[in-house]
Amino acid sequence: LRDALSEGSVRAAEPDPDAPTGWRVNAWVKKGILLGFRFGRLAAHDPRFVEDLRNGRTPRPETEARVERFIARFGEAAHAN
Repeated sequence: LRDALSEGSVRAAEPDPDAPTGWRVNAWVKKGILLGFRFGRLAAHDPRFVEDLRNGRTPRPETEARVERFIARFGEAAHAN
């Protein structure tokens, strides 16, 4: 999704003269963008976490451990359902 956004093949919103604001939101793109922020906020307590990793940030050991615990708990909850 990130590459497609960067190259312009998908957009979060597109011009739409029939829309009241002149723009139409692409909901699936919006959800994909927000998912990265949500994961970062929930797992690392940092909404920019995913983007920072993509830009080369190395997480501190305590942040890495927090994310690993979050993923382990999420996996356990998913398998329980």
